[in-house]
Amino acid sequence: MAKDKKAKAKAAKTFRLFPEMSEERKSTLLKYAGWAIAVFTIYTFVAVTSYLFTWKTDQSLLASSDMMDKAVEVHNWAGKSGYKWSHLLVSECFGLGSFALIFLAGVIAFRMIFWKKSIGTFKIVCLSLLASFLVSLSLSYVSAQFSEDTAFGGGLGGDAGAAVTAWLGNAV
Repeated sequence: MAKDKKAKAKAAKTFRLFPEMSEERKSTLLKYAGWAIAVFTIYTFVAVTSYLFTWKTDQSLLASSDMMDKAVEVHNWAGKSGYKWSHLLVSECFGLGSFALIFLAGVIAFRMIFWKKSIGTFKIVCLSLLASFLVSLSLSYVSAQFSEDTAFGGGLGGDAGAAVTAWLGNAV
């Protein structure tokens, strides 16, 4: 009897997404959301990979007020929005560490589509974010040592890694 009360109390405390929806509808909804995330992940991978090869030719577009004009041509394989998105990830955020974020999105999409509960989402999120930050930090340090701090617009580790590396350099 006491076990039943504990089980009911535990079930009441757990967070349930759309509690009135049937399990079949939830599964379908998660699969559609997983496919949407998978498409976005592929788009991001293409944009970031292209950015690594075309960032110098497209660099002048950022200062242009008419970048989104139809006549302006961009070399990024994912188009103008892909260029802006990849510039944010690579140059302004984590540099090459952004690939860890793309991996994270891919794992989440895979888990949602195939409903693989054996993949620990919390663990993957923590490890991917940590990897992204550590790769950004270490590549920023390396690129500063070899005077490559302008590669990809923000250095190999991006602006976030460069800022932390500079802060650590001043703190020591």
